[in-house]
Amino acid sequence: TLLFKEETAQEPEWFNYSYCDASKFRLKSSISKIIADRRNTEDVFVGSGSSASRGTMYHEFLQNINFKKGNLVLQVDELSKDSKWANEVDFNLIRNILKMPIFDEISRANYILTEREFFAKMSTDEIEKSNASGEFILQGIIDLVAIFDDYLIVLDYKTGRVNDQKLKDYEFQLRTYSKIASKIYGKNQMEQ
Repeated sequence: TLLFKEETAQEPEWFNYSYCDASKFRLKSSISKIIADRRNTEDVFVGSGSSASRGTMYHEFLQNINFKKGNLVLQVDELSKDSKWANEVDFNLIRNILKMPIFDEISRANYILTEREFFAKMSTDEIEKSNASGEFILQGIIDLVAIFDDYLIVLDYKTGRVNDQKLKDYEFQLRTYSKIASKIYGKNQMEQ
């Protein structure tokens, strides 16, 4: 215990630092780092090995799909002829995913933006419900934003197995990306 000249050796009153919650935020961060900090683990969306490279290949493959062009299954068939994808991408899975109704809606969007990197000023209370206050820069890449007249759709592609914790993490990521896209493009997020 450190005592000042005038103090006695009584139990000191502890100073209550009101910004303690805010100190866990960095000035610049990413969704995966925030989730890792919440879980007290390593960066959750960064990895190496076959599952990470497979996820990267799916992202690259989906970047080649022109959602405005129509006939997404035919585009998959054309792209599947490239041997680059042969060992990494399950074309039947992609075909089935692209048959989902959300992709019909996306094809009617005014604008479709893919792999959009962003840097957004956020307040700490937008990310976590706590006593934290302050601002930081959030960095990330949104896989797809479909912009309509009065709303937008945000998609983030995921590969691999999902458990309850991963589902919560993905929901948090998508909610945050939707907030950011709404701020950037001035639309309400309707779909996630």
